[in-house]
Amino acid sequence: MAHWAIIGSGLAGVTLAKELATKHDVTIFEKSHSSAGRMATRRRSADGYEFSFDHGAQYFTIKGDGFQNAMQPYLDQGIVQPWSTKMVTITGDRIIPRPSSHPIYVASPSMTGLVKAMATGLDIRHKVEIKAITPTPDATQSQWMLTDSDGKDHGPFDGVVTAIPAHQAAQLIPEAKPALDQVKMLGCFTIMMGFGDDQVFRQDLRLDWPEDSDAAYVEDSPLGFVAVNSSKPGRGNKPSVVVQANNAWADTRLDEDPNKIETLLHQEIKSTLGFDAEKAAATSFHRWRYAATQTPLGQPYWRHECGQLAAIGDWCIKGRVEAAYDSAMALAQSILQD
Repeated sequence: MAHWAIIGSGLAGVTLAKELATKHDVTIFEKSHSSAGRMATRRRSADGYEFSFDHGAQYFTIKGDGFQNAMQPYLDQGIVQPWSTKMVTITGDRIIPRPSSHPIYVASPSMTGLVKAMATGLDIRHKVEIKAITPTPDATQSQWMLTDSDGKDHGPFDGVVTAIPAHQAAQLIPEAKPALDQVKMLGCFTIMMGFGDDQVFRQDLRLDWPEDSDAAYVEDSPLGFVAVNSSKPGRGNKPSVVVQANNAWADTRLDEDPNKIETLLHQEIKSTLGFDAEKAAATSFHRWRYAATQTPLGQPYWRHECGQLAAIGDWCIKGRVEAAYDSAMALAQSILQD
């Protein structure tokens, strides 16, 4: 039985941990206060109202048999539920139906719910940011120590896997850098607005929205995607809106003044969609430095020839939730077959 460390407790990290834990000891290190990764939710209180915003991944599909089998228990428990909205595309002043060949799903009561349920029983050390991975001095046994941002050492471990964005993984594992530098991830900005009054929420809408549609992709705009977050199962009855910027537009502006970006996006949202941040009871802003995958690794995972260092993530295959699961499962099978 080996002792593995996993850095990152999003869907990929938790999936890998669950699989490896059948035969090995596993410890997960997570820099945030909770587990979810980009399946994230932010909560805000204002004027006596409670709002929740899925400010990362908005929804996911289930296509492969493996992911379907993995999700079935959570579907049965209601932790994963269909989101019955119909997608549309906004281009200029036109709204065009956007048919989907697969149902779309969300976790309930928030996107964090799925990863938190999957993480039950796992050894996760929250608020521990790993800054370095170094071999132990003992030349007779190949093991690894992890050093966190406070200078504290953790280990030794027989193997280490990063389940974080490619650029961050390459910084921790120099041996992976030549391969991971091929990966191109794009950033994103997320605007969140919560309204205490449904009439205020709807009175300024510019477009003729279909009643059965609460999600839209936006073309030829700094905006990329808009969702009425409160239309998702379990989100409460006060209207909330999440708007994500176009990834290519956002990626060139990640280091600009966030207040400037937030104001600019508020103006764009009002002129394009009609949602007025000045009339919202609660607003929030978030910058994702690594949000979407433009150029994937092209293989399910990276693993060093020694077998003890590896990296996984949706960015290995394609930037979507199921790809994170597939990446983790592929590496798990490789490790368990050793």
